Amino acid sequence: MMTEQQAAAVNPFYAGSYAGHPYYCVDAADRILWARDFTAEQCRAALAVPDLQKGVVTALNRRLGLLKRQGRA
Repeated sequence: MMTEQQAAAVNPFYAGSYAGHPYYCVDAADRILWARDFTAEQCRAALAVPDLQKGVVTALNRRLGLLKRQGRA
């Protein structure tokens, strides 16, 4: 079983666990909100998550662009 840190590294939308089961943020609106605070590394990991919503991909790419312009990517 993965630790919380491992789960978050694989999928930055990891929201925690309950009774030993991992839970993830899955709706587009929440994922877009979460993306606003992601690091460049988290954005890249999030872009690798399968079946991402189109708006989430856009938000992640915009966040990466902002981080690059700020010199933090």
